[in-house]
Amino acid sequence: MAWSNTHSLGDKWSLGTDLQLRSADDWERVRNVVIRPSLGYAINGQVTASLGYMLNRTFDPVVRDTTEQRLWQQLSIAQPLPRLTLTHRLRLEQRFIERATQPDVEAVRLRYQLRAQAPMQAPATGASFTRGPYVALQSEWMGHLAGKKELNGRTFDQLRAYAGIGWRFSRKADIEAGYQLQYLNGRAVDTRNHIILVSAITRL
Repeated sequence: MAWSNTHSLGDKWSLGTDLQLRSADDWERVRNVVIRPSLGYAINGQVTASLGYMLNRTFDPVVRDTTEQRLWQQLSIAQPLPRLTLTHRLRLEQRFIERATQPDVEAVRLRYQLRAQAPMQAPATGASFTRGPYVALQSEWMGHLAGKKELNGRTFDQLRAYAGIGWRFSRKADIEAGYQLQYLNGRAVDTRNHIILVSAITRL
């Protein structure tokens, strides 16, 4: 489950908040709590630069709980097309990873996400999409720039592919649900996670 909010501070600046609860297998328990605040600056109507911090707490009933902290920088580009909007997101992360049974790790990762979102019913000519159902497709690639030797030993880290449907209540609020395949490139064994993702997106 996720909640993402963008709070406008005027024409250029904004505060971002991203909160996530991630379950263990089969919804047995909460495995991760993710808190990701950010400060954004709109370079123009389509391009936004952001700086942020992330706290990821992992709960492990067998070994011990661990924490990963990140600093990150991001460039987001919205590309409006006649029937859909493409969003390109490039994010650089400096990761500080606590591990339960091995030494802690510092790493750098680059992420690129491409998202396509389209209303199911085309708005009137010249009108923007402000209410109704939509579909969303999303893909994100992640690769190590530093620290890969201590992690999976490879440049390629993981791939996330997502398909969902949503409802836009107004310019300020969407709700969305979908399926995400997460492919993790492991040192010895690769992992595929099948995820049901429910999100609320607000713009206040």
